[in-house]
Amino acid sequence: MTSWYWQNQQLVYLDRWEREGLIEAHLTDYLMRKSDCAIIEGSEKKKDIERIWSFTYQSGRWIVSDIDEGSNSLAYLEMMKSVPAIEDVFQPHNANQTMPKL
Repeated sequence: MTSWYWQNQQLVYLDRWEREGLIEAHLTDYLMRKSDCAIIEGSEKKKDIERIWSFTYQSGRWIVSDIDEGSNSLAYLEMMKSVPAIEDVFQPHNANQTMPKL
């Protein structure tokens, strides 16, 4: 993960969940309070979920820069219309060619 994304998750969620005694990992998607095992958010039932994973190419490798709700997929599709094709971004630099602006 990018350091920004990790710090963001740490500040926004993980630290608060730890203070509230909510950090407990399971393969299903829910938060359980440690003190009384009450489910605070989500469900123990298994279900299909959709997430949008964004990656950043940094120092020669792809790293996670964001994980978003699948319900935002249409907004991502709209945003992708303005992003240059990856083939255009990673073409070798040629003196006669103008590199695309990112």
